[in-house]
Amino acid sequence: ASLKGAHISVPSIFKAFPLSLRKIFFVLSKLVVYGFLILLAYYGYLVLTLITGETLVTLEWVPQTFVQSVIPIASCLFILSETLRIPEDYRNLVLQTSGVEQTGDI
Repeated sequence: ASLKGAHISVPSIFKAFPLSLRKIFFVLSKLVVYGFLILLAYYGYLVLTLITGETLVTLEWVPQTFVQSVIPIASCLFILSETLRIPEDYRNLVLQTSGVEQTGDI
């Protein structure tokens, strides 16, 4: 869903704004998403440093750090996904197309 930009969006409302305003919203939305994902990766890493040496209660041979490492790893993968989508998203912004057929647009 992330690679296709199929998360929550309302392209029909977004298209109602003039292009200059849409460009500003585009940059702001990317900054908010990157900021959130960077914070998630950072604090996910901090959690890993706090639980070093602990294991799962039911599977004592599985370290907690292995299980919880999904948070910073997934955050970094989402950052990569968002970065790969920038050219297509910007092109769709300029062309006033949604890029992906989405149902339920308002």
